[in-house]
Amino acid sequence: MTLAKAWCAASSRRKTGADRKRVDNERTIRSPAGRGAVRPALVLSPNAAGRLLELQRAAGNRAVGELVASGALALQRHPDAGVAPAAAPAAGALDARAKAIVDAAQADTPSKDERAKNVVWSILKTYYADRQDLIKDVTYPLNEDGLLTTTPAARAPKGSEQGSIAVSDDFLKHTTKEGFARRVLQVGHELMHVEQHRKGMGGHGKSAEREFLAFAWEGTAAEVAGTGHMNRGTRLSLINAAIKNYQALGEDDQKRYKDQYDEVVKKKEALEAKKKRGPAAP
Repeated sequence: MTLAKAWCAASSRRKTGADRKRVDNERTIRSPAGRGAVRPALVLSPNAAGRLLELQRAAGNRAVGELVASGALALQRHPDAGVAPAAAPAAGALDARAKAIVDAAQADTPSKDERAKNVVWSILKTYYADRQDLIKDVTYPLNEDGLLTTTPAARAPKGSEQGSIAVSDDFLKHTTKEGFARRVLQVGHELMHVEQHRKGMGGHGKSAEREFLAFAWEGTAAEVAGTGHMNRGTRLSLINAAIKNYQALGEDDQKRYKDQYDEVVKKKEALEAKKKRGPAAP
């Protein structure tokens, strides 16, 4: 049977509800020129769906694909199909959520102390929503750079302790497009300290252990998607902080964390080698 005859025969046959239901499951068409590549799902009106199924039965899926590819058969999307989602931001770019936090941080209002605290809370709620209950409050100012997390003197039931994050002017100042990826990971670093405290790693004697683990994570973790890029120099400074704290550990703890330490050193060597090679040729 020729394709033209098949199409006419398909158009004249009686359509049933079962036919239309089966067509709803026929949502991809493969063309000879692009075998294996799935086309976007088509939502057809009931009449068009029935006619398409009859044509597939009479002439075969391949023949239908050839008609579509050649332009002889046009399939129109149903209005209810909606529009394609917006493309994801390019690697290293800020998405809409990140831009909103950065814009709020760099605005003139409200007051600096409110903006500083709001930035930390926004990062917690946006990127660490399942862990934000680890933090009881955020305070300002911190008379040093970055963030500082403490736990209340009053003892909470074991495993339910919460921390308090103090935020500095420096943290607010560097909540920028270029620095935002680091700010997000920096908050994650502080959350690790609360989790460590819950595991019994509190106190001055455990300081080097806590900081090695937190800096090792922060220095090697991938940027959160949509938050931008953390530059090589910043990563190296975090990795060096991890190495410094590892060297302050006792012999037993160094043996315990030898694998993590080796990963940190490996990352450092890769970053330094990349620096020596210089930028790639255009």
